[in-house]
This record gives sequence, structure tokens and C-alpha cells, in this order.
Amino acid sequence: VPASLKSVEWLANTVTPWPGQEEPSSYSAGILGTTARIVLPPGEIGAAVGRGLVASVIVPDSGGSTRVVRDITSGTELWRVSSESVISRIAFAGEMLIWTGWPPTPTAIEDAGVYRIELGAGPSSMTRLVAGGPFEPALGERAERGPLRVSPSGRLVASSIGGESRVDTQVVDLADYSLLTTIAGVTPVGVTDSQVIALEPGALKAVELVGGKTRWSLAIGTHYGVSLLTGGALAIAAYVAKDEYRIEAIDLESGSLRRLLTTPAAEEHLYLVPGLTGGNDVVLAADPNLGTTLERGPAAASVLNVATEKIQEDAFAIGTP
Repeated sequence: VPASLKSVEWLANTVTPWPGQEEPSSYSAGILGTTARIVLPPGEIGAAVGRGLVASVIVPDSGGSTRVVRDITSGTELWRVSSESVISRIAFAGEMLIWTGWPPTPTAIEDAGVYRIELGAGPSSMTRLVAGGPFEPALGERAERGPLRVSPSGRLVASSIGGESRVDTQVVDLADYSLLTTIAGVTPVGVTDSQVIALEPGALKAVELVGGKTRWSLAIGTHYGVSLLTGGALAIAAYVAKDEYRIEAIDLESGSLRRLLTTPAAEEHLYLVPGLTGGNDVVLAADPNLGTTLERGPAAASVLNVATEKIQEDAFAIGTP
């Protein structure tokens, strides 16, 4: 494993039952470059990894939900906290655990808000970052709050909030626990301390947090994933366009492109695995979903170096040193 990728944590749903099957989902987590690999207990839904920890959610039939935090190496439970709301999204941000979800009433079309816990202090430090409440009617039907995107510095967290008519992006400043800005009409796939990297139909663009100005916009096809590198200076985007699977490096300041990999979409090829990055290296695998790869056995990983544009195929297997 390249030095830049050692200690990078991973999380995968390694057993995904088909409709009608009784076999429950199973989640595994570990650290690249080590033999550390734990399997979460039945009923725990793996949600996030970071800081040497793995966070999971338990959703009982009786309602509500429970967050569980474990050591990613030993699997030891460190603490858990329950609430009436049903938690759907979790992320680590610096020394915090952040989450969002749905309110306890299943029929209520409402936002449960965004909450935080200080990892060192545990459940007693739980506070609310963004208030919940009914969604704006202008967002349309089936409104919900989307995945939490944390900036490389750990200072900001962005999430979509929207429905069938419109999707907006809210950005929270974790330095003072305030709602920094709301940007209308975009879905975030990443955030830095100065801009949101967002999707819109057929395009990827950067929107400045102050003023909401579009810094650049790039036409893309079917989106497969975006990873931020080098402290948020580069974005690595994977998508399909003109029957080609492409991986490109994007300078986040200027929007300039550098093509790193092009393969015919109809042929077998290596996919970017979002989140598995370190330094100038990104991990490629036979499937963009790490869990699907692990279901077939040891996950062979290749490494693409963004600086040299060279690929080291079958560089290591995830779960082995």
C-alpha cells in the first residue's frame, strides 16, 4: 500500500440482500495498509468512518434510532446515543460526529435538523446545529435532507435539502455552529472552505460560498463520483460521456481539466472508489461500490497517481498489509 494511502479508513456493505431474501445486510470496516477489519453486529447499519472510529445506526421496529460508535480496529463499542428521530446520514468532521434524519412521526414531511456530538465528550455534548421543521412547499413532494459533505479542513459541512421541484444546499460553519449560507438550485457532491462543488443536470460546477457566484461549470455525463484531493485544491471526477468512462482532475480554482483515464464504457474497466484517497493517490477497483467488490472475495485495488498519471494495477488487496 502506498504510504499516502496507509491509515485511510474504509466502510462497505458486504452483504446486500435481494428483495424477499431473509439474509440481513452486513457491514465491514477497516484501515488500508493493515489487517484491521471488523464486521458490525447484525442490525447495525454502517454509516461513516473517521478518526479511527466507525459510526453505525440501529433502527428498531419500535421507532426512533440509536447511533453507535466503535473502535475501527477492535470493534469495541465506545458509546451509543438514542433519539426519537430516525437517523439517515452521519459524518465525521474533525473531532465531531454529525448526523441528520427524519422526525419521529413517519407521516410528517419534515426535516429533523442537523446535530453534533463532540467525540471526546460523548452523548452529553449533543447539540443542534440546524433547526428542524416542515420543508418549504416550494421544494416539492418527497422532500428530504441529503448526505452530509465535510470540507477537507473539517470546518464546513454541506447537505442538500430538497424534493421533486427544487434542491438547495445548506452549509454549516462548525467553527461557530452557525448556518453559513443556503445556495438555491444545486446538489452538493463536495465542499471546500470557499466553494461548493455541485451537480446540476448534465454539469458539475463550483459555486462560491460568499455571493453564490458560479466559478466554473463543466459538462459531464452520468456521474459516478467525486473525490477532493490535496486539501481541496483538486477534484477527481468520474463519469460516463460519449460511451467512455472518464476520470479527470479538476483544478478547483480555475476549473481546468486534465484527463487521467479513458476507457470504453462497454468494456471492463477500473472505477474510481470515492473517498479512498490520500496525497496524490486515488484507489481504483473493479466496481465503484467497494461492498460489491468485497462480496466476491478479497478486493484487489489499483492506484492512480494524479501527479504522474500512472496506474499501478493490483497494487494491494483491501484488508491485507
